[in-house]
Amino acid sequence: MDRTSLATLLTSNGQTILAEAMALAPDETTFLACFTKLEKRASRELARTAVETAMLRRRATVKFSQALSMYFTREALEQATSEPVARHRARRFHGRVLEIGCGIGGDTLALAGVASVTAVDLDGLRLDMARTNVAAYGTTAEFVEGDALTLAPACDAVFVDPDRRVGGRRQLSVEACEPTLSAVRQHFAGRPLAAKLAPGVPIHELRTYDGELEFVSLDGELKECVLWIGSWATARVRATVLPTGETLAGDCSTEPPPPDAVGAWLIDPDPAVIRAGLVGDLAARLHAWPLDASVAYLTADAWEPTPFARAWPVRDAMPLHLNTLRDHLRTAGVGRVNVLRRGVPLDPDDLIRRLKLKGHGVANLVLTPHEGRPWAIICEA
Repeated sequence: MDRTSLATLLTSNGQTILAEAMALAPDETTFLACFTKLEKRASRELARTAVETAMLRRRATVKFSQALSMYFTREALEQATSEPVARHRARRFHGRVLEIGCGIGGDTLALAGVASVTAVDLDGLRLDMARTNVAAYGTTAEFVEGDALTLAPACDAVFVDPDRRVGGRRQLSVEACEPTLSAVRQHFAGRPLAAKLAPGVPIHELRTYDGELEFVSLDGELKECVLWIGSWATARVRATVLPTGETLAGDCSTEPPPPDAVGAWLIDPDPAVIRAGLVGDLAARLHAWPLDASVAYLTADAWEPTPFARAWPVRDAMPLHLNTLRDHLRTAGVGRVNVLRRGVPLDPDDLIRRLKLKGHGVANLVLTPHEGRPWAIICEA
């Protein structure tokens, strides 16, 4: 899709064809059939754009509540922030906010609900989509095409989502993205700054920025790292779990207790907690201890429910030997296992095939280093 195709899609005739495409509910397997049907009523370009948009809208419903009224490209949808994550982040913003790299408006729609936003992007098509997408939520923003560092609109604070696909490759370094984080900080010195970064960002690169690192997960999946610089930084490091919005803050100074025997419960910390380096803080809160210093699994004699981890009662635990494990599972009537592992280089599917289980029960099978060797911990499912 290009800007002309989008403009055509937004016309009265384009909206009629798009509505017909939406009614066909296309997916990857039916794309050609839907396109062929619409091509009889519209130009090839309009038919293709309408079917593509209808398909992307259906895919986007897991990210956006108003997805069926929005516009996307495949790559832009993949890169867009999920609405719950964007709304959580936007809660710290107020005043006049400059958004650098607004894309199709996934963050803009949340920011525009709490602040006066000037959204800037180099990509004209994505900017046009952002304008329409923000309107779908009943909010407004100012949209500007160009280089934010050159244009330098007036603002009280800055939010930047740097382009991490530079030179055709995904970049993790904040100095390999466009614009670089150092350039943005220098250009807007003295103003609060928030940068949306990949969760795998090299943390050592961020130590010179003297801000807060917030790692955010949604439904147990790690989504992003946000670097907060200036007055909006409220902790050294933070793990936030959505959709509950619960947050665990610390300074990574709490070390977990020494590894010890397997307790009555196996505890799996949320990935945001692990990435934030707050497993020690969580262990202290739960009166838990690690199974091995090299992995994040914890264990405890009692379970205190928390949004920062999931846990299962332990049925049995043993050093990992295939025949012994198979005998234990068969004796327990287990016919299906959900394999979770850290620090044990076994393929779960291959292990399941080799176990050849035949019972009707279900169990979680956790593979982890313990006492210097691989262990299998059988837990309630």
